[in-house]
Amino acid sequence: MRIPEDVGLIHLNLNEIVSHMSGINQRHPQIGAKAASLLMGQMGQPQYFDDIHARVQVRGRWLDGQTTRPV
Repeated sequence: MRIPEDVGLIHLNLNEIVSHMSGINQRHPQIGAKAASLLMGQMGQPQYFDDIHARVQVRGRWLDGQTTRPV
């Protein structure tokens, strides 16, 4: 089988090593920045965060690469 002629291949966590592939950039620097911001907010007013469980989502970005065909 040939990629991308016969089958497409995607990577769910793109990085510098697999930057030629099609897939999702998880945006790790933005995740770290959001986590630091959340932590700083909790440190400033800890009495408000004792029993709060929060979920923060940073959306990944699709990047076209050499391992899928154009639509």
